Amino acid sequence: MFTFYGCAKLSKTPKNTLVVPIEAMPTTLDPRFATDAYSQWLTSLIFDSLVRVNKNLEPEGEAASSIQMLDEKTYLFSLHPDLVFHNGKRVTAEDVVWSYSNYVDPQVASPFAAAFKKIRTINALDKDTIKITLDQPFAPFLVDLSLLKILPKEAGSPPNPSFSKAPIGTGPFKTVLLSQSSAELERVDKSGDRIERVNFILVQDANTRFLKLKQREVDLLQNTLDLHLIPEVKKDDNLVFVSEPGITYQYLIFNFRDPILKNIKVRHAIAHAINREMIIRFLLSNAATEATSLLSPQNKYFRSGLRHYSYDLVKAKKLLDEAGLKDPDGDGPLPRFKLEYKTSNSNDATDLAQAIRDQLHSVGIEINVRTYEWGTFYQDLKTGNFQIASGRLVGITDPDIYFDIFSSSRFAPEGRNRGYYSNKELDDLLERGRVTTLFEKRRPIYDKVQEIVANEVPYLSLWYLNNVAAYRKGISGYEMYPNGSYRFLINIHK
Repeated sequence: MFTFYGCAKLSKTPKNTLVVPIEAMPTTLDPRFATDAYSQWLTSLIFDSLVRVNKNLEPEGEAASSIQMLDEKTYLFSLHPDLVFHNGKRVTAEDVVWSYSNYVDPQVASPFAAAFKKIRTINALDKDTIKITLDQPFAPFLVDLSLLKILPKEAGSPPNPSFSKAPIGTGPFKTVLLSQSSAELERVDKSGDRIERVNFILVQDANTRFLKLKQREVDLLQNTLDLHLIPEVKKDDNLVFVSEPGITYQYLIFNFRDPILKNIKVRHAIAHAINREMIIRFLLSNAATEATSLLSPQNKYFRSGLRHYSYDLVKAKKLLDEAGLKDPDGDGPLPRFKLEYKTSNSNDATDLAQAIRDQLHSVGIEINVRTYEWGTFYQDLKTGNFQIASGRLVGITDPDIYFDIFSSSRFAPEGRNRGYYSNKELDDLLERGRVTTLFEKRRPIYDKVQEIVANEVPYLSLWYLNNVAAYRKGISGYEMYPNGSYRFLINIHK
């Protein structure tokens, strides 16, 4: 419970500006290098892609007014005829072709270049029409294409500091200011009574963000509210609280090069020893739902009825006994074995690690929790330097994510199979899923993929975090997106 004193005079945010506190500033507004979440969210307001992923997690036209699939390898895109850059220049098909060439230029070294490797040719057929041919059928192509933002030639070849701070795009907002503590965007089309500006300000402390919301120094918190403060928000008559199912996936990853964790009975025992329901209730204020798959129930490829590991200490102990890891002194202090659990040093990650440590202690597993600042932890995660680690996957849309994370061809450190899990049957299914474009034929493949992963537990699915927002009354038009996008700003009123 938090009580705030001394708010004798409340400030007020500007009438036509929405002030939004964020935990970290975007590292760049150049979409070619926007790999962190805030950089991606803001550049999606400043730039358009041919295709975007909509609220239903499906690709649809953005800069493209129409998309035709001529065959399994050939796509035709028609541009909106009134699309212009912020400098007034009309967007043409040649700008799209130039943008693609720039993204994949080795001299540019965009981290997104690999997403477009399947493109064999891209041509401007006329001023408004682009033809793209792939080297083979590739089902996730349109989702991957959403990463390609349309750039003006003024973007040039990086480093281009002026473009990364004040880029020229085609989106609904343009940049007014980017500093170490603030990013201010201005609406391009000021018709109607929608907000004209959005000011993202850096406020790293969660309690401070909430205090500023109460004092009217900021207008809206989205996924930056300390979940323990939800009761405080709900009882404040000046605030509106929104919580909806999200697609952010929380998991534990096991390293299959570890002789203990390679044993499936050990992984199943750990799954049964963790009380997800209790953690969700007390640590997450019920702002999450238990997960069985990387894909959320909002995804059309989600398979229901997957194996669920209920909280069952008796079963967990029996599985450990069967794995040959008997408790050496019954209910005494000696553990069956010890494991190291790595995570970041953020408060929520540390709280989760301590809860899991305590629960696994109940079945005789001793957990040594090691916390690190994010950069160090992420480096260990990327290189497979862990026994158990916790993590989150944000914005999962296409089931091809399973290839990226579990294919034997994607072992760390080059790939994202960081637990070194290998399964020949799964590998074959994942290769088929990539080249099968019809949903009716693709769906059964990923039904089986999800079944295998749920049974073998290379990742232990924990939960999907809800999207949680709190904002001041008087704001209208707020709309929550499953992936945490800020696209609601396009139509918000104050």
